[in-house]
Amino acid sequence: MKHSRKAWDLKEHHLFAMVQLNEPDKESLINNKTVERSAKVTVLDTST
Repeated sequence: MKHSRKAWDLKEHHLFAMVQLNEPDKESLINNKTVERSAKVTVLDTST
């Protein structure tokens, strides 16, 4: 959250409504493969 606020210049009136994590599959983790993690973030601007 801290990184997102800084990267997108979010202020106090911006609320994180939803965060959906895209996790790697278990096989990739078990085999020590390099994995990429990502997330979809929904931000609500309460000032409007």
